[in-house]
Amino acid sequence: MEIETACRYKLPIIFIIINNNGIYGGLDKDSWAGLTENAEPKTLATDIPANCLLPEARYEKLADAFGGKGYFATTPEELHAALQDALKHKQTAIINTMISPTGQRKQQVRSILFLFLFLFSWRGWCGESSPLAG
Repeated sequence: MEIETACRYKLPIIFIIINNNGIYGGLDKDSWAGLTENAEPKTLATDIPANCLLPEARYEKLADAFGGKGYFATTPEELHAALQDALKHKQTAIINTMISPTGQRKQQVRSILFLFLFLFSWRGWCGESSPLAG
């Protein structure tokens, strides 16, 4: 396991986990409780969506277990403080950062910008005789 190896060799690696309680998206605490509170053990596997993980799973405890340092952040301020502290201590650390389980990805414009920069650079590499030279 990567965390154990990093701690064993005392590597100053900071792992930042972006935790949304699932794969692609999970459930918040209340929704999880609603599904699991009175569920029958034999139907629990079908009642909970397969992409959902335990709400607010404390992954940072893995660092603590192997001799590193773990942090749990729920706000940008807590994330900033955890990162500053982790950088100061220079040891293996995990920062478990909670985000909204229902948040949607923002539209990305980097791909278009990258394509434009690539084509502009390609023109310079190929010279004026390139089909892209226009």
